[in-house]
Amino acid sequence: MNAIAELLSEEVRRYQHLYNPSMAGYKDAQMASNSWREISSNVVLAVDLCLKMWRKLRDKYVREKKAILLPFFIAFLVGRDCLLQVTPLPQLTTSSGMARRDPNDPNDPYHQTASTRPQENI
Repeated sequence: MNAIAELLSEEVRRYQHLYNPSMAGYKDAQMASNSWREISSNVVLAVDLCLKMWRKLRDKYVREKKAILLPFFIAFLVGRDCLLQVTPLPQLTTSSGMARRDPNDPNDPYHQTASTRPQENI
């Protein structure tokens, strides 16, 4: 990372409401505008250039973070036996081609027996 990018990232770090959604001023456009003006004066770059540079830095960070974490996530999923043994439920189709459940199928997780069916008040 070059010196300007490092200075910019240090300046942005001081204004958490620009990147942290849990901060109170995260959605405050006026506060963000004022903060970017202060950052641009400290970095000695135009506001639009600071914003563009920050977005590029942030996007690069997110891509690299994903590239690092993706192999671990895949290894986690592959190690999970239950995810590999999932079988789809059988589906019936109507004349229109829409999928529907068989109300008499006891293997259907939504199948209701007489004892589990809600009682109607007559």
